[in-house]
Amino acid sequence: MRKAVALAGVLAFGGGLWARAGEPAKTTLTVQGMTCGGCVGAVKVQLKRTEGVTAYEVSLEKAEAEVSYDPARITPEKIAESVSKTGFKASVKKTAGEKGADGAVTEPAASTAMKHGASCDRDCCKAPKRATAIEDMAAPGLVNLAQEAAPLTSAFNAVKDRRRFLAILSPTCSACVHGAEAIKASVLPAGDGIEVFVVWAPMLDGDGGSAAASSSQIVAGPRVRQYWDPERRVGTAFRKDVFPDAVERMKRSVPREHFFAEYLDSRDGSQPEWDIYLVFEPGTEWAGRAPLPSRWVRQTARFGSATSGSLISLMWKNDYASPPFEGILTEELRKLVPGVTRISAVR
Repeated sequence: MRKAVALAGVLAFGGGLWARAGEPAKTTLTVQGMTCGGCVGAVKVQLKRTEGVTAYEVSLEKAEAEVSYDPARITPEKIAESVSKTGFKASVKKTAGEKGADGAVTEPAASTAMKHGASCDRDCCKAPKRATAIEDMAAPGLVNLAQEAAPLTSAFNAVKDRRRFLAILSPTCSACVHGAEAIKASVLPAGDGIEVFVVWAPMLDGDGGSAAASSSQIVAGPRVRQYWDPERRVGTAFRKDVFPDAVERMKRSVPREHFFAEYLDSRDGSQPEWDIYLVFEPGTEWAGRAPLPSRWVRQTARFGSATSGSLISLMWKNDYASPPFEGILTEELRKLVPGVTRISAVR
């Protein structure tokens, strides 16, 4: 047993409130990078996974987290470090007038909440909005699906004698950008063994045509066809025709004690499919309804590993009724594409 637990009179302090050993202490974290209610949920998920944290309240407006913790098990700095692993930069907030280690007096803290459209590592938009600005209706270098999905379906059917890979991604969500990098590392090495289709759709407020054109450069290649889908036709079709009850299945597959259950409670069931990676065998045709994939992976979050400290993904694979699992997206995409024996580096 740790001495801090054995000595009942010992007091703990570390960027939070004084507390007797065995009693919860409190600290306030400044959290940069939260852009919506989903991001708040993501921070809550990481706090719930952090050993020693006993309670928390997260505010998007203040860009802060009020955290209760066991000072015998963790310090405020370690809590901030845990949250920062997710891609949201967290630090222990110091009150106005408090002296820091360098002797400087802290000024009153200003809100660090980022504007909507900033990137995060989360599938975090509970009620995404379509891009409405005229300049966002076009994306240089990408085939536009604003009027109809026919350019995609025609190209898809034109190579129906081959295996095909299709991804639906947001151009600014960093989890999706990581997905594009994973495609480059684990799918493109298959060369002419597979036809690749990537659809960029506005799932976050900052998603626009220029962002899609920029992100599309990650997977640009001779056998890659890329599209800009400002009306989210493709993701909507797959949600309606292939995965109509996906969210309800996801909720039922996650035990109530699972760290992600709280986040799923507020998931919008009508949201188009995105951050999803699908494989279709030769002979599959897109005729009216969205085609049924033979295999697929859905990345729904990236967060800091409790053991390694690296970022890993939470994913569903081939069935939303099965529990999600934690793993490396690059490796899972490699498994989707038979014949790929090596993968390139991915950051």
